[in-house]
Order: sequence, then structure tokens, then C-alpha cells
Amino acid sequence: MKYFGILLITTTFFLGSCNKNHPDVVSTPIATVQDVSSLHNKTNRSVGDQTTLICQGSCDCGLTGNGTYVECRCNECVMIVKNVRNGVESTFNLIDAQFDVEFIPELNDWVNEKFPTHTYFISEVVLTDLSDGITYLYVVKLNDGSEESVMFARSAGKTFRIDCTGSCGCRERYVFDPPAAECSCGDCVMEVQELQF
Repeated sequence: MKYFGILLITTTFFLGSCNKNHPDVVSTPIATVQDVSSLHNKTNRSVGDQTTLICQGSCDCGLTGNGTYVECRCNECVMIVKNVRNGVESTFNLIDAQFDVEFIPELNDWVNEKFPTHTYFISEVVLTDLSDGITYLYVVKLNDGSEESVMFARSAGKTFRIDCTGSCGCRERYVFDPPAAECSCGDCVMEVQELQF
């Protein structure tokens, strides 16, 4: 009986510590790209979907943009895709995945204009599909450790860059009906710029 108790404690310790760098992987199974193909393909997304992308792992995880997609920036990361469809949330963990996005060149332009001496990586992308438009909220982490955000919104055939700045943790929001941009709190200054393509 004494040896069984030692074996049980050892097994419990081993199982509890084997995934300490990937805590979400324990509760959510690793998925393949085929499992999230309807999320991965922009044409298959449904009206009202909201998809959030982050990377987690043992390195300084984050997303890097490469033209038309994002991927985790180091091998020790797992891409976590949270999708809300009709009020139901599903979560997928992807290894070595690329997720199609838009506005990466415009994001680079924004960072270069606003923070010309900084390098950055993307810490979160929130994509929202609505009946007459689409939004991408990009949260970036600068090399000084600060986080900033910017939103790109397409509505009624026009594309806008929305940037809220302030001391209250400002985030950008876009309301589609009626079309309007807003900031998440009162101590924000909002800049809206129409982008020409």
C-alpha cells in the first residue's frame, strides 16, 4: 500500500507538470487545420462570427504577419483560435498553423507612422464578420513592453483605420448599424482615417 501511494503521488505530479507551458492544451485538444477549415477560409465565415487569435507557449509567444496570414512567431507556441458563432464558443489549438487575415501591410504602415523607433509583434487579432462589413482589431506588443491597438473596418464599400489613444486602456470599436466608430472609454482620443486602395 505504501508503494501505491508513492506511485500515485509521482504520477499525479508528472501529469500535473508535463504541460505547464501550455495550460490551455490540457483542457482543449490539439486540432488540425481541417478541423477549423471553415474558420481558416475567409469565404466560409458566417455573418456574426467573431474569431480571436492568440499564441501561447514557453517562448515569447505572439503572432507575426506575413502578407495575407498570421502565424505563431516561434516553434514553442500553440495558436489558439476562439470562434463564437450564434452565441456558441468553440476553441481550437493549432500547431504550425497559418490563419488568413487582412490589413497586414496597413498594420505595418500604422506602426511605422506612430512608433517609428519600435519593433513589434501581434499579441491578439479579433476578427468580426457582420452583414455589411468586417473588422480586424490588432493588438500589438512593442519592444518596450507596451501594448497598443488599432482597428481596420470595411463597411459600405469603404475601408477605415480607427485608432483610439488615451490613459484608460483605450480599445477601438466599430458599430455597423448605424455605421460609427467609437472608443471603449471616455479618456480616449479617436482618429479615423479612410484608406484608399
